Amino acid sequence: MAQLAHETASAGAPPTDLLLHIGDLAYATGYESEWDRFLAQIEPLASRSPYMTMQGNHERDYPGTGSAIGGADSGGECGVPTQARFLMPTDDPRQQDKGWYSFAQGPVHFIMMDTEMSAAAGSAQLAFFEADLAAVDRSVTPWVIFSGHRPMYSSSDEKQGYDLANGPWWPDVEELLVRYKVDLCLWGHVHNAEVTCPLRRGECVSPQTPGEYDAPVHAIIGNAGQSLSPFRGAAPDWSLWRFAQFGFSTIRVDGPRGSLQMDFYADCQRANAHTHPVTTAPPANCSRANQLVHSFTITRRVKPYV
Repeated sequence: MAQLAHETASAGAPPTDLLLHIGDLAYATGYESEWDRFLAQIEPLASRSPYMTMQGNHERDYPGTGSAIGGADSGGECGVPTQARFLMPTDDPRQQDKGWYSFAQGPVHFIMMDTEMSAAAGSAQLAFFEADLAAVDRSVTPWVIFSGHRPMYSSSDEKQGYDLANGPWWPDVEELLVRYKVDLCLWGHVHNAEVTCPLRRGECVSPQTPGEYDAPVHAIIGNAGQSLSPFRGAAPDWSLWRFAQFGFSTIRVDGPRGSLQMDFYADCQRANAHTHPVTTAPPANCSRANQLVHSFTITRRVKPYV
């Protein structure tokens, strides 16, 4: 947070057009003072740039509240503190509990999924996604980024992978993402970072003609706080990069030249990180901090463009 706030406020720094926090915001779980602490932490950022959020399991999940998951991870908050503090442009602004919505920022159309609510076939959320994607004018917003808290793909834990037992709507959502040529999917929940190849049904996809659309690239950006989740076992073929250290990510979109670049920064790296990649060391014990550790670029794959 300190580094991001410094970059945002620095003279001559590129403008920060938007901040995304895709679930698990304060981890307050019923303790009001944690919300006060969290809001004080994000104030240097949220006072300068739009701070767009969504509900994760630690905001929404509680038995009997309509959560599709049914856990007790919110500690009884049931989404109420989040919805009171972060009014988002939901499909019906009077119903913040239905946390899905979309918005445009520059050349990018963002879609925010509420993974704690159903998106199965026949659900209101899936119907919203289809109508919203069908209405995107790619000559105005050529890029489409889809975000949700629980990941569609993660190699960290088999229970978080494709076609979750407690979330059988993933295949329905994925078909829409491919049909409407979504460029990038951002996910949280798993406390590490990971980047995939263009994916469909758990397989890497190559375009039929070079330069044409193939499938969405997925990026997990859950390594910004709380604890860290180690990777166990070899990476599957669709996982191109994995990182189990604290850090943050940035996205830069170049509309005229047609590229989207995503950069991953390490917030803290120990001197022996090659042998102990997972670290909970505070910044004072870091040998390197805020180092660029990975980057990838997506070029325009959908026409027409302006």
